[in-house]
Amino acid sequence: MSRPAFFLSMNRWHAKFHEFNRRNVPEHIGEPAAIEYYETHNIAKKAPFLIIDDIGVREASPAFNMDVLDLVDHRVANRLPTVYTSNVPVETLKRIYDDRVFDRVRDLCLILEFAGESHRGLKW
Repeated sequence: MSRPAFFLSMNRWHAKFHEFNRRNVPEHIGEPAAIEYYETHNIAKKAPFLIIDDIGVREASPAFNMDVLDLVDHRVANRLPTVYTSNVPVETLKRIYDDRVFDRVRDLCLILEFAGESHRGLKW
C-alpha cells in the first residue's frame, strides 16, 4: 500500500542513524536500527508528499549529510513536494549541512515564518 504522505522526524531519524553508527554497538541493536533507518529513508524518498520536521535540529556528520542529500536530491529531481519545518532560520542550515543540501532546501522553499511564544508542554 502506498503512503500518500509521510512525516519524517529528523530528530528520530538522526538518532536511529547514531544507534547503529557508534563504536561497539552490539549486532542485535545495530542491525535492526540500520534496517529501520534505511526503510524510513526509502519511504521518505518515495512518498508523494513529505514533511521533514525539525530539519535543523542537530549537526550532521558527513555520512548523515550524504543520506540527507540523497533524500533531498531525489525529491527535487522527481519534483516531489516537501515541507521542511525548523525552529532555526534557513540560513542556519548552512552550518548544519553542506552547501549542496543547503542550496536545495533554501532555493526551493517558500519560507513561512510563525511568530509567537512556544506552546510546547502546554495542555490545550
